[in-house]
Amino acid sequence: MVTPGNTAKNTAAAILQIWGTINPTVFITSLCIELWSVIVTGEKSVLSSAANEAMFSAYHKFCTSERYHTLWKTLMSDICKIEPCFILHKFVTKKVLEGILQKKHSADVPISHDTDTNVDMTKAEEQVLRYIAGYIPHALLRRYQKQNNKIAELYVSFLKQWKVSSANSTHETFLQYTKGWIEAVNRGGLFVVTDDVYLFFRAVEKVVRRTANFQQFRYGKLTGIKDTIIGNLESDVKVNLYWCKLASESISNEKASIALLETVLTYFVHLRCRAFADAYVLVTKPRNSEKGEKKSLRKSLSKN
Repeated sequence: MVTPGNTAKNTAAAILQIWGTINPTVFITSLCIELWSVIVTGEKSVLSSAANEAMFSAYHKFCTSERYHTLWKTLMSDICKIEPCFILHKFVTKKVLEGILQKKHSADVPISHDTDTNVDMTKAEEQVLRYIAGYIPHALLRRYQKQNNKIAELYVSFLKQWKVSSANSTHETFLQYTKGWIEAVNRGGLFVVTDDVYLFFRAVEKVVRRTANFQQFRYGKLTGIKDTIIGNLESDVKVNLYWCKLASESISNEKASIALLETVLTYFVHLRCRAFADAYVLVTKPRNSEKGEKKSLRKSLSKN
């Protein structure tokens, strides 16, 4: 039975039988050059979702262009006049694209320094982080709800999606352990975030911990630490991916998405640096110098 799949299979077998007798250098070089042009189309985009959209748009244009079909027709004509097989052409082109992307990704991704600094978090720390993850969108919602413009309306609509709906409030997930403390103290007014939002903030927290820690104090490397943290966050692959997962379907404008991302990161880093400074003072200051009552976590955050 003749089917497109069988035709592609038979064509591939015929090509492999004579592959060693031909010189496909020109074809391979031309195809790789074209695909590299496709890949770098997304280089100007900051967010991975926008970069992927630009790249796959360019890939579709290339695969439907005259030069693409000419490139393959020339190869097939050179090897024993084999008829073009468009399904095979697309399959091979896609595999070459994936191979180049894999090589590029391994070269572009910065070397992880996770082993240099312990970034493991205890259950208690993850529960506190989940509270912080809810405080930030709660505070930003109040800010944007006071503004009267389309961008603010977009942000309000987007940030409201971060909150667990009443319909899903009893739904258990593998991250249920991070909700323990919030569920114990919540009287109905807390902003309880979804798991995807929490995972984004956990990725952010791990970058912060690798950048700002007591080892930095010992080496005197805390000058400009805020800018360093922000820079590390903006270049972190996981932070970028988690943000795109949250925002890609709700905020189509890349500039608006980046602006909100920077606001969220700046807010978080401000809170963490203040908490880090307070922790340093607490462990270095004599205990008998501590005065006054301890403030609640919510009041402490509001102060920042």
